Amino acid sequence: MPNKSIETLLLLLLAGIGAAAASHPQGINVVGKYAYKTYREGQGGFVNALEITKAPGGKYHVSFGGTYLYMAGKDETFHEGSGEGEGQLVGNTLSANLNDGAGGTCRITITFNGKTATVKPSTNCALNVDPAGVYQKETKAKSLSAPKAGGAPGASASKAKGFEVCPDPKTPCHSRTRRFAAYELPFRLPVSLKPNQ
Repeated sequence: MPNKSIETLLLLLLAGIGAAAASHPQGINVVGKYAYKTYREGQGGFVNALEITKAPGGKYHVSFGGTYLYMAGKDETFHEGSGEGEGQLVGNTLSANLNDGAGGTCRITITFNGKTATVKPSTNCALNVDPAGVYQKETKAKSLSAPKAGGAPGASASKAKGFEVCPDPKTPCHSRTRRFAAYELPFRLPVSLKPNQ
């Protein structure tokens, strides 16, 4: 009789360990930078990035930065959006509430599979740029910084090569894909856009 009790106890213990392993798979490392790019010159598209870092209490910090480029007639223009927040990882799925610092919020669910992260936002996502997509994890050799949430729009872009600001309104810097209006602060666009420039 005691042997049966010990055997039952061991089976229950093993079942509990198996359940814990299923909810926290071994070897999954979600920390890193992820990129999603559908942009094509003259056709528009997304240039989005995620950065996931560890946070206190077993949580993860998620930073999102995105640019949606589109054609307005013959001119190319864009929207930018960003948000950050913390979430809990259960199995291979991370859910987090992102805040853009200006009242815009979005609940996102990120499902990890190998080197990809599939992002699905809530229906009432208000980050100005849709974060949905299948993101590729960056390697150390080819790493892209996720735009920092809450920063001034274009602040990092103006410092990147090919994005020099042209402050003199008498000599604006137009490109073949973008002609700036008189009320806009023009900046020099590179020949081809790279993610997170």
